[in-house]
Amino acid sequence: MHVAPPLCLLLLLLAPTSAARGARYRDCGGVLNATHGVISTPNFPHAFPTPIECRWLIRSRPGKKIVVYFTQYYLRGGLFASEYDLYMYSDESLFVGRNNLGELETAVLGEPAIVSLTAYKPYLLLRLDIRQMDNMNIRVEQYMRDVYGFNITYE
Repeated sequence: MHVAPPLCLLLLLLAPTSAARGARYRDCGGVLNATHGVISTPNFPHAFPTPIECRWLIRSRPGKKIVVYFTQYYLRGGLFASEYDLYMYSDESLFVGRNNLGELETAVLGEPAIVSLTAYKPYLLLRLDIRQMDNMNIRVEQYMRDVYGFNITYE
């Protein structure tokens, strides 16, 4: 029977696991029940931690639409939108009537490809999923600085 030397056991215990190295930042998002509000990436307009995964669920009253305005949007991708007839935030697998609205991107020169987004179903899910920041932020030339993420409003 072979017994591992104590130093090998100590190194195994202290070595970071792959889950710890690749852990995603998730201290963001939530369920938004207010009739209007603001959604921002963590630390906006400064850099946010990556990899990151955030989910914001906007709930409207029955018969009301949800409009999102991309007032300050400085990402080249990584934000996805879907609308639902019913969505359970605590369990992503429980939903009814999904309509995938796709990935929200910016056009050339940092101008938003879209100015607003309208959802006609009572649940709108915005999901930010970025693994690394390489070429994801946009330089705001008029201020000569990098701006990261977004600050968007909804009603």
